[in-house]
Amino acid sequence: MARGRKSEKIGRITKRDGESMKCMAHTKVISRANMKEYFKVNDRRIDLLVKNNYIKEYTATTKTGMNTYYTLDKNGLEFIRERTDIDTLYRGNIYQLEHDLKLSQVYCQLDPTERQYWLNEGQIIDRWDKISNGAERITGIDAVVMAPGGTIAIEVTTRNYGEQEIQEKIDAAAAIGCERVVMVNA
Repeated sequence: MARGRKSEKIGRITKRDGESMKCMAHTKVISRANMKEYFKVNDRRIDLLVKNNYIKEYTATTKTGMNTYYTLDKNGLEFIRERTDIDTLYRGNIYQLEHDLKLSQVYCQLDPTERQYWLNEGQIIDRWDKISNGAERITGIDAVVMAPGGTIAIEVTTRNYGEQEIQEKIDAAAAIGCERVVMVNA
């Protein structure tokens, strides 16, 4: 029996779609490879998400070669606002793509249950007074995983970070009760 052409319109967002868009909300970007590996979103579905304005596709040359990556588009931003509890998006920077891709990689490698405890830098800043016990905020931390088993800070460093800046990141993590600081080199 002949089947008609598959629809180019997305009827509903799947759990896989939603989880990959949460990654983008928390880290600004996700690579095509990570979308496929960690969230099991296939190529056809990724293309549909792009066509339906949920995500935007970019290509850039990074340390690892040509990379295809995605950020949230209009409908993706609307999905995050309406269907998740993410109140503040990560503020990425086009000039720190390597940094943001590395942060995204860390997020992707977490267990799905750990991801729900992820706070991005913007959320940490917004909640600083509540979670810091009155400590003054000197610098930001890329992310914190505030799981019931403990709080871990995640900081992606670049070659531009000096000793003082790294120490400030460690002090900021201690101020919000992090038992550990994971430093990841971009």
